[in-house]
Amino acid sequence: MRRIVTLFLLCSSAVVTFSQEFLTSEFLKSRDKQYFFNQVGIQVPYEIDLYRISYTTKDVHGVQDTASGLVCIPHNASLSYPLLCYMHGTVGSRYEVPSFGSYEEILPSIYSAFGFIAFTPDYLGLGINKGIHPYLYADGTAEDGKNMMKAVEEFIHSLGRDNSREVFLSGYSQGGHASMALHRLLEATEPDYRVAAAAHMSGPYSISTAMKSLITSNAQYELVAYVVNITLGLNEAYNIIPNNDLNQFFKAEFVEPIEDYKNEVIDLWTLNIKLKDILIQNYGGSYPKKLIKDEILDRIVNDENDIINLALKANDVYNWRPNAPTKLLYCKADDQVSYLNSIIAQDTMRKNGAPNVYAVDVNTSSNHTQCVNPAITNSLFHFIAFQQVTTSLSSETQQPLVVVFPNPVDDMLYIASKYELDAAEFMIFDQKGNMVLKGSLMQSAIDVQELPQGIYALTIVDKKLFTQTLRFAKL
Repeated sequence: MRRIVTLFLLCSSAVVTFSQEFLTSEFLKSRDKQYFFNQVGIQVPYEIDLYRISYTTKDVHGVQDTASGLVCIPHNASLSYPLLCYMHGTVGSRYEVPSFGSYEEILPSIYSAFGFIAFTPDYLGLGINKGIHPYLYADGTAEDGKNMMKAVEEFIHSLGRDNSREVFLSGYSQGGHASMALHRLLEATEPDYRVAAAAHMSGPYSISTAMKSLITSNAQYELVAYVVNITLGLNEAYNIIPNNDLNQFFKAEFVEPIEDYKNEVIDLWTLNIKLKDILIQNYGGSYPKKLIKDEILDRIVNDENDIINLALKANDVYNWRPNAPTKLLYCKADDQVSYLNSIIAQDTMRKNGAPNVYAVDVNTSSNHTQCVNPAITNSLFHFIAFQQVTTSLSSETQQPLVVVFPNPVDDMLYIASKYELDAAEFMIFDQKGNMVLKGSLMQSAIDVQELPQGIYALTIVDKKLFTQTLRFAKL
């Protein structure tokens, strides 16, 4: 009972007066269309600018602090774009984050180049934020994402530009867990923003089962340092390490490299190498459970009400009811995050009454690293089906650039535009966000007679740098 009460008290922070605000911005670079074609082989409709911003947020104890993140903005200032939050995956050190030029910088950049104001928090305890990163701490990460979203809106307005309050959410790996937590928070507490669509990718949504299985399994695991990361992270929020003494949680031979990581002397990847070497030498293999003292491991296995198990359960993010069209993208051969996380989340959300949640295996044979590209591609198609890029909200004209008729349609869908649609391309998506038809708009009509009855989204991308999505019904 004492441990349950302790966790409740730790989760119930005192009321702190807090007003989130945008603080500073720094222009980083521009990306033209050729860059995206050269780097990832795709044609994009927009050139973009990248900025690092700072803003106020809350630390794990609810105290006001400063954090950083990356913002990517399409060049064309005459249009108003929706917001898109991309939550990044696990990083090895403080500055291995998107706003400081990490490898994941490319992912929000790609989203932005398709007509989104894309932003990525560096996370608590990373970038310019002080302290230890609270790895997989759902509430704090979601709160930080929400605060950055509002700071981004302030930043956009400071540039004399507009944005819509439609929000798209995505994240990969740790970021999938983070984007799911943010999704839950926004739908519950932010009625002024509408989550238009979400794509959570390869995330550990059920850490009380998946992570516990990892910690207690007799199987070997390549990334044993993840056990340290989640232990140190949740300790920031729940004090799960007795007396905050690593020797009270980890076996003695592992404490020195873990202390070095905690003090930022080495990064996560170096820690992983050191831990694996000790495990193989002392225990004959890379077994995560061997990192932990026997009495602590026994509590994890046998006491469901132990503070460690309660902390893990408190950070599950799948047992709720999303309203927005949501895809849970995974690869069945994922070697780091079990695909069962996505299946459990889908089944639970549907039981809770979620109207539009689909778990999708985007490449059965891909491992965790290989799954990134098909997952991002699928998420992009999913988002474009619900995207609305319009003329600037401050513009005198609010008229759509393109209209379609007849609507509903039987066989031929006709296009009318205030501009000449010179070499425009179109994509049609069904209600699940799957692309069912694409092509070049050589004439002002599209043959849709083979499409089943239903509601569809038509996205037109024109070389004049506008994208517009419209809905139509097929009879």
